[in-house]
Amino acid sequence: MSDPSITSDVGPASGQLISLTSARTKVGNMSLTADQATTVPAGLKSEICIIPSTSAPGYGSYFVVDIKEKNILLHNIVLQFNINQISGLTGSVANFPHFNPMFYAFTRIEIVMNGTVLDTVYGNQQFIMNQLFWSDQDRAYINAAAGHYASQAQRNTLATATSNYYVNLKTLFDQNSIPILTTSHEIQLRVYTDSIANIVNQSTLTGTPVANINYCNAICRVTRLPVAVASQQLAAMGKMPYSHIFHDLRYATFTLASGVTSSTVVLTPVVGRVAAIIFVARPTASLTGNNAFSYTAISNFAILNSSSANIVGGQAINSALALEILGMYNVRSSYLCETSIGANAVGTVQNNNANVYIWSFSSDLIGAIANGQCLNSYQFQGNEQLQINWNSSLAATTQVDVYALTEACLTQGVSGIVKSAL
Repeated sequence: MSDPSITSDVGPASGQLISLTSARTKVGNMSLTADQATTVPAGLKSEICIIPSTSAPGYGSYFVVDIKEKNILLHNIVLQFNINQISGLTGSVANFPHFNPMFYAFTRIEIVMNGTVLDTVYGNQQFIMNQLFWSDQDRAYINAAAGHYASQAQRNTLATATSNYYVNLKTLFDQNSIPILTTSHEIQLRVYTDSIANIVNQSTLTGTPVANINYCNAICRVTRLPVAVASQQLAAMGKMPYSHIFHDLRYATFTLASGVTSSTVVLTPVVGRVAAIIFVARPTASLTGNNAFSYTAISNFAILNSSSANIVGGQAINSALALEILGMYNVRSSYLCETSIGANAVGTVQNNNANVYIWSFSSDLIGAIANGQCLNSYQFQGNEQLQINWNSSLAATTQVDVYALTEACLTQGVSGIVKSAL
């Protein structure tokens, strides 16, 4: 409803008890229940804005996207890559060549407002976040649009013609509706791309792959504000800056020697109020191509404080418990069942090596990721330890990537923004 004449007839008089079921709201000459009478300003518009990149995209470099729209609330960003078919290869192998899921087209993206880096996200992390925190129905769309990780055939079909690839970004904009009202509020994306050799899979085909990125657009879901409402928001912001709570990403990577059966790393980069720890392991020789999203299974893990006391349940968390039970509480999808010990809805093993391990200090990680809610955390000092026991001695040098979701606040004024940890 956007009628400014909305009034309520349920503000109880002194001593009067009113049942929730009798609560009504007047809209014009109608009397509606509260769930049908949402009061919003007249003139708001839900829009999809398609914004071309400011500089030309290419492999192994970086480009920027400047979001200069004004008087909007920014809710979500999808990157659209338009890429030529893969050429330069000879031979014939079923389902080859193909790209990785296009999450791996970039190594990292910096999200910037008025010179302040609000957050930095990473290709592998974005792949994981999109698998964990969308329902399976939503994941079907997201993965098909980016090139499905579980279908080399689908990715080969996309790679044999000029195709559009859509990469949904799971960022702070999903947790907050950030207003962009002045030039000081403009958002810039700095996209650092990977080399084509790291994201093209050619099997036994010979030659050097070639495929130009023709262009990249940012597809932004926004609410456009009427001028009067935007002016009111600016005036209010001038009196008291807006605060936006979100979960800032702290990224740490560690290289482990082969031949060990247990590894302990000090989480030095992880400082602040941590809502959740997510980590994966991969051989260092298998960080590109289709191996990039194939994660090594572990036996169990623990997180220890500076006194070596276990802070995640009092004992080591074994792999099956982490994937099959904790995943039920901490994620929205069935992705963590796509392992050698998992099964899909009809009981068929569907092993995509989805060995992603999570410990949530938040009482509702799904709500925290969806709405930025602070629902409990653990204060990390930078001296905590991640202890991993392997199923057998590591056959190869292995990289462990740790993604810590830490509670943070953006304080937005008329002329800019300040980021701080909570």
